[in-house]
Amino acid sequence: MLNDAWGRGKQLVGDPLAKMSAAASSVTSSVATAAAPQQMQEEGNENPMRQHSNKILQIVEQTWIGKCRKRWLLAILANMGFMVSFGIRCNFGAAKTHMYKNYTDPWGKTHMHEFNWTIDELSVMESSYFYGYLVTQIPAGFLAAKFPPNKLFGFGIGVGAFLNILLPYGFKIKSDYLVAFIQITQGLVQGVCYPAMHGVWRYWAPPMERSKLATTAFTGSYAGAVLGLPLSAFLVSYVSWAAPFYLYGVCGVIWAIVWFCVTFEKPAFHPTISQEEKIFIEDAIGHVSNTHPTVNFCIFNGGYSQNR
Repeated sequence: MLNDAWGRGKQLVGDPLAKMSAAASSVTSSVATAAAPQQMQEEGNENPMRQHSNKILQIVEQTWIGKCRKRWLLAILANMGFMVSFGIRCNFGAAKTHMYKNYTDPWGKTHMHEFNWTIDELSVMESSYFYGYLVTQIPAGFLAAKFPPNKLFGFGIGVGAFLNILLPYGFKIKSDYLVAFIQITQGLVQGVCYPAMHGVWRYWAPPMERSKLATTAFTGSYAGAVLGLPLSAFLVSYVSWAAPFYLYGVCGVIWAIVWFCVTFEKPAFHPTISQEEKIFIEDAIGHVSNTHPTVNFCIFNGGYSQNR
């Protein structure tokens, strides 16, 4: 009798407990199954390019400037690049009076001039930069469509700055041809900067922000001229006529190294950009054609037609 009662009690209580245990196990497995895709999605939201980051980019990311949106970081760095580019143009203008004329320094000491240039020689050296600068304006637009425009922009500023370091050597050995060659080459490489920067915004500037981003970048050219003249004159007066060439050359090379490490052709290639910003830029811009522009001129009855 006692065994029968125990069996009936076990059946009445044990079966519901077993069912409750089974239900709890089912709920736990369902939660785990539902959490797995969510975890995978969260892992998928991480930028897969992050593993391709570099040391300089990681250092910049820790600074205040690295905390801003990547498209604005690009605009700020471009502004600095234009400041270097246009500051370089002010170096010779500020230094020439101490190079071919006698002058008195701020401490009252008189210095004799080092160079005996004629007006023709001086005019050639002052204008040779712009000979090269004029040549590459239109071809640079096609180059910016064929090659990564951010790399082209960095190349123009970096090489031009490096050549600026060599320019005092050309003056000191009194080689007019070397000076003209360096300045023409500077103009050639820096002539690509404006077209290249327009190519950068093709991938990075949402339509509603394009004017603000472009203005932020291009105002560096005016700031470079405004600051370049007094800074170059100060260095010439208090250091030497070669000081502005070295200062802007070294700053430009350092800037170029940072630029190549921090900027990327497209948002999709940036290793530390947030998914939110990347999606925002790509959705706002839409598909960007990668077709290289071509120009064909055909003569028809004294006129021409242009096809792209």
